[in-house]
Amino acid sequence: MMLGALALTPLTQLPLPLASPSLGWEITIGSARFLQLTCAAAAGTTQRSIRQIITGHRMQARIQAVSTCLTSGARPLGALMAGGLGT
Repeated sequence: MMLGALALTPLTQLPLPLASPSLGWEITIGSARFLQLTCAAAAGTTQRSIRQIITGHRMQARIQAVSTCLTSGARPLGALMAGGLGT
């Protein structure tokens, strides 16, 4: 499930370079975005489930805290890098 969702996510970006301002393309891009978010939810849920299965009971809270810190901490850095690339 996780690998399939991660493999499908980049394919949702394919309509973007072809898009033009029309209702059909807006629906297409909206549908692709919905599919992308669905894949992200499926991959995230599966990843957390696998992590809980392989992690011992006493370490689960610590592992979850580390995962949250890493993913939350990467967002501002990614935004800073994207802003730098955009300028």
